[in-house]
Amino acid sequence: MNLEQKLEEAKAKRKEIVEQVNALAEEIEGLSQQRQTLLQEALRYDGECRVLEALVEEDKEGSG
Repeated sequence: MNLEQKLEEAKAKRKEIVEQVNALAEEIEGLSQQRQTLLQEALRYDGECRVLEALVEEDKEGSG
């Protein structure tokens, strides 16, 4: 195996690894965005729960 062939193989392997790294970075970014979306939805439901809990308390106090 000559040096030029080894160089080409090393370059191909390097390219493959860089592509894998980039694919992982894109996946991480997608997961991060999904996390943000879910956190926002959880906060919205938290607010809804607080309102409903207050209404339940009012109803108990009013009928009790």
